[in-house]
Amino acid sequence: MDLVQDARFSLRKLLKEKAFTFPALLLLAIGIGAGCSTFAVLNHFLLRPPERVRQPERLAVLQFEVSGRRTYTEERISYLSFLNVKDAVSPLFEVSAEFVQEAGFGRGAGSTDVTAAAVGRNYFELAGVQPLVGSGIESEDTLRSQERTAVLSYDFWQRQFGGSSGIVGETCFIANRPYVIVGVLPRGFTGIRRPAVDVWLPLTAAADDIYFTGRSGGLSVLDRHQARLVRLTARLPEGADAAALESLAAASIRESEPDLSGLKLLSLADSRFGRGAISQLVRWGSATSALVLLVACANVANLLLLRNMRRRTEVAVELSLGIPRRRLARKALLDCLLLVLSGSALGMLLTHWMSNLLSRSLLQESLPLAHLADPRLLLFALLVSALTTALVAPLPLLDALRSDVSRTLAGHQASPVGAMSRIRSVLVVLQVALTGILLVGAGLFLRSFQAASGLDKGFQAQGVLVADLPSLWNLEMESQETVELLRRFSNDLAQLPAFSKVAIASSAPLEGGAYAACSPEPQAGQADQRAMVMLDMVSEGYPEVLSLSLLEGRDFTARDTRLAPPVALVDASLARQFWPGQSALGRCIRFMSGPPCTQVVGVIADSRRIHSRDTRKVYLPIEQASEYPFRLLARVVLAKASGSPRLSALVEQVQRVSPGQNVRATALDAILDRDVQRWKRGVVLLGLLGALALLIAVVGTYGHLASWVAGRYHELGVRMALGLDGWRLAWLVLRQALLIGGAGAAAAVLGSLALYRLVQNLLYEVAFVDPWALGGSALLLMGIAVAGSLPPLWRASRVAPSQLLRAE
Repeated sequence: MDLVQDARFSLRKLLKEKAFTFPALLLLAIGIGAGCSTFAVLNHFLLRPPERVRQPERLAVLQFEVSGRRTYTEERISYLSFLNVKDAVSPLFEVSAEFVQEAGFGRGAGSTDVTAAAVGRNYFELAGVQPLVGSGIESEDTLRSQERTAVLSYDFWQRQFGGSSGIVGETCFIANRPYVIVGVLPRGFTGIRRPAVDVWLPLTAAADDIYFTGRSGGLSVLDRHQARLVRLTARLPEGADAAALESLAAASIRESEPDLSGLKLLSLADSRFGRGAISQLVRWGSATSALVLLVACANVANLLLLRNMRRRTEVAVELSLGIPRRRLARKALLDCLLLVLSGSALGMLLTHWMSNLLSRSLLQESLPLAHLADPRLLLFALLVSALTTALVAPLPLLDALRSDVSRTLAGHQASPVGAMSRIRSVLVVLQVALTGILLVGAGLFLRSFQAASGLDKGFQAQGVLVADLPSLWNLEMESQETVELLRRFSNDLAQLPAFSKVAIASSAPLEGGAYAACSPEPQAGQADQRAMVMLDMVSEGYPEVLSLSLLEGRDFTARDTRLAPPVALVDASLARQFWPGQSALGRCIRFMSGPPCTQVVGVIADSRRIHSRDTRKVYLPIEQASEYPFRLLARVVLAKASGSPRLSALVEQVQRVSPGQNVRATALDAILDRDVQRWKRGVVLLGLLGALALLIAVVGTYGHLASWVAGRYHELGVRMALGLDGWRLAWLVLRQALLIGGAGAAAAVLGSLALYRLVQNLLYEVAFVDPWALGGSALLLMGIAVAGSLPPLWRASRVAPSQLLRAE
């Protein structure tokens, strides 16, 4: 009965003391929400086993050690190697292959992009999943089946076909090829591995359809040893020793595939938790969230200590009336429990919003609302709440038990200078330093974003629209036929008043192309030179569409056909490298295979993007593509808009000429914006955490300085009675704030410099010591320390000296 009464009393006190309860709940909600949201992302994308998969703990990912000029690990191997591996390991365990690729689904205006997986016949059997509707994939891996069948995921079935039960037997178009839908998989199953798959196709029938380069010279991608496209998943026998299976399988594989010198069997979790940037960022986020939670707990403990200090006389009266200390301790513990439980509830409400923000910032994916009901997340939230209680309760509880009744009733306050005060000071400095590190990180990413956004690309992207026709890779026609088809597109587009200039290319500027070694025609007395260049096939007018300056020579013309001498445009960097101080016009460049002389007819200005800024460029006419062994088919139309860009006009015109054509129309600005997304996400992520930490720092500084001022009421009263004016009183408080801010800023600068080497690979052209990021963060930390000191300073300055003396 006493416990219920004490709980009701604690609840009433918390509801009454809004100035204490609101900031404490806010701090707990932020700290617990940050930790739970990070775990939610980690759990959903990396830790949670795939849904609907039978005994996922027995599944293993095959990772190979590839020997050659250098030894490296690789999960993808060629289809021919897969057949040998499958034969070698079949006595030991079952293995299946998958190849995942984005592909166009549908034709015309209703087409969309889907994640398609080309898989072996035993893939669903390996996963232990049965189709909800229809059947699975029946074609054998070892037979080159041309039966194009498709199995849909449940979500895609609902989204695209409204869950129609008559979908089985219907024909759909994937990568511009007809496929018969034969089944739908159960709800929740999206594949054994990430990413989530929308459509499953037979590997032997679909690989060439969805592989982005398709056939080369009539040779299927399945027959090319250099095409590493399939990933292998195995189901291990129950109770098998994975280490023993590794060595046996590796020995068997080496007999048929000498290049595959080693094998590792990784669990699904180990494979997904690899060395990628996403895992690294999640780990950083987890560590940061833990520190934010620790600082929030320290600040709540400070607020509770401040509350105890204000209620010390009340506690002394209760003790003098005979209330046992254990009951006071229980009431203090109940206060902490009610705060933590309420903060946990608010934190869970924030978790969905914060986890979605984190997920979209890092992975460009949203989390479903159902992830909040995941038992792992709920258990983690319970553990976090217990940990928070363990971190918050001890100091206030110890302070309540150490209360001196006689001294308190006699008017003496405990000295604020002591072990607890020093601990509180260290914790406040620590949280200010953490805030500073986050702010410095956000500043470094902001500086990287500014540098990347301000990069001189050498061409003008504004107003340029890009129509990408991916299905042209799959058309069974010669390059010249594809060029003629695109010629029709571009000629029709050029007649529209919406577009001033149109050109054709093999890819968007610097987004694709092929790399090849080329050299100039040797001259007497000169050493042989060679450079690795990026090749693009383009039509006449390409420099004009992009506003690329033609430094000398001419652009391609209609006379540069297959029957004409091979010609090329080179950029200024390559011209300077091969012919320094001389004109490049009329010179010959040679490739390892192809024409013996490709004549340079023009030099254009350098163009570059962030990821390829040091690569030399060579442009070849699209009509002469068949003269070279490079797989560069024309599939992109570039259109310079006369006014405001209209993507719909570009799509409509392409589909009018070829109604079944899939079109991905994008503004070139949007394509180039992808280059700076990593720094933009870093600014958003660290800026968010920095803002939360900033809020915690202000509240924490306020709590610490408020307790410092409250503990010195008698001292301040005496000083004011002896003539201490308002300015000197302000300086006493501000000095403490500046000491906290200065110590935190110094620790933040040192911590940032120590951590810089761990994140420098994520930055772009930012100096080791960036004065703007470090100086700005230090000034901001000093500002928040001063801001936290203003409420207690204002409160102390409003009280008369006689009241301060009577407070003792």
